[in-house]
Amino acid sequence: MINFEFHNPTKVIFGKNVEAEAGKEIKRLGGHKVLVHFGGDYLQANGTLDRIHKGLTDAGLEYVDLDGVVPNPRLSLVKKGIELCKKEGVDFILPIGGGSAIDSAKGIAYGLANDFELEDLLMGKVKTDKIAPIGCISTIAATGSETSNSMVITIEEYEGQQNLKRSYNHDCARPLFACMNPELTYTLPVYQTASGASDIMMHTMERYFTNTKDVDLIDRIAEGLLVAVREAAQVAIKTPDDYEARATLMWAGSLSHNGLTGTGRQSDFASHKIEHELGGMFDVAHGAGLCAVWGSWARYVYKTNPARFAQFAVRIFDVPENFYDVEATALKGIEAWEDWCHKIGMPINLHELGIDPTDNQIKEMAENLAIRLRKGGKLASNLSLYAGAASTSEYSSIKVSRNIEATQNTKELQDLAISLFREKYQGGAIRQIGISGNQLSDSSVKQLSLFESVQENQTNKKQELLQKAIDEIRETFDFLSIQKASSLSEDSRVIYRNKLIGGHAASQDKEVKDVS
Repeated sequence: MINFEFHNPTKVIFGKNVEAEAGKEIKRLGGHKVLVHFGGDYLQANGTLDRIHKGLTDAGLEYVDLDGVVPNPRLSLVKKGIELCKKEGVDFILPIGGGSAIDSAKGIAYGLANDFELEDLLMGKVKTDKIAPIGCISTIAATGSETSNSMVITIEEYEGQQNLKRSYNHDCARPLFACMNPELTYTLPVYQTASGASDIMMHTMERYFTNTKDVDLIDRIAEGLLVAVREAAQVAIKTPDDYEARATLMWAGSLSHNGLTGTGRQSDFASHKIEHELGGMFDVAHGAGLCAVWGSWARYVYKTNPARFAQFAVRIFDVPENFYDVEATALKGIEAWEDWCHKIGMPINLHELGIDPTDNQIKEMAENLAIRLRKGGKLASNLSLYAGAASTSEYSSIKVSRNIEATQNTKELQDLAISLFREKYQGGAIRQIGISGNQLSDSSVKQLSLFESVQENQTNKKQELLQKAIDEIRETFDFLSIQKASSLSEDSRVIYRNKLIGGHAASQDKEVKDVS
């Protein structure tokens, strides 16, 4: 077990009708006028907002409402909230909802307590340990924002750049209290319930798969949580108004992401990072995207520590232990996870998410690679392509690389990526796909080819100059200011993804749009 710090001061008020207690708690904490912050119309429709208003009034508190929170909260609304609070003399912030409402409220609270611009805080130019008092009422079991120290806000425009999703983490941002009533989650759509449960599982699984030794205590805590969520999710999907199942999911959402299951160990959020790219390109629900990529990630890395994956299999999914073949047990555990995903209606590969990569999309990945190389002043002498086959596919995954003359040229990288894929792809569903440039060198030093004619060299130089000019235009204005005609094709994701802001709340309009 490695050294750690764990701080979680949030008072949790848990159970039926506890949202009505928010007013008393704010009064006890010295609040006088409250900003009630939320999004969507479901709170009005189900009477929750009226009950909260009454609780505030009964406690002798004044309040003002600010709605308009959307998934991945916007800085413009945060600034509107700051102005409203200053105008109305608000001294306490009360968000209602999930992660987006709570993060937006944290932004308002930071702005109310400090004189700097919120952009500077989010961009790392300033720091602070001051924040206006904040409590919250949770209505979704997923993100754990109600007890976390983080705030994630989207800056719509900053120095010519669009939709920058940035965060600031400090313990001062943990809400002073969180009212958590599992009954408020009864009306969530099945898909959102399943996606939220998957996210809860993954928050702990990303911490569980560690190479840190002697962490059995935290292992047992994590394992108990995972088993409980595994079972409760299936019950909640079949019986939406099962209080005990909903209570388990809601409390597990906080415990899974408040840092407890990561104490004393190194954590790995590789699957989250992969999913964020997926969410950015295809706008998939966060939990569903995690389910789609985890199996491939696990099969790719499990041999580095098969015993841990075998432990996961035995303790979480009751897989019989094969004492003679640890790897076999590990693989059975990965399969058991995928079986569970199917039971709650989640996908286990890209194909099941409705995604089958096209040539255009592979080219777009290659272009993003080229842009990053140019921005970093690097040349790649090797291109690698990985396409993970679905577990149901009769074909193997593709893992291929090719040494090339050092380049950052978009067309060269695109052509090679397509060539590698076509060369190896035999058919079947693809679980995930990725492209990477390797064997990097400084772009200021480029070896000329003996086999390249003067005319070819001049053509390549023109292409490079053109690509750099395009990069500068995009940097000055925005990424969509100049595009290829191919970006208008039906399968292109360029325009679509650059209007999106990925995250936990992507694609929540399956059945209903809620704020989480």
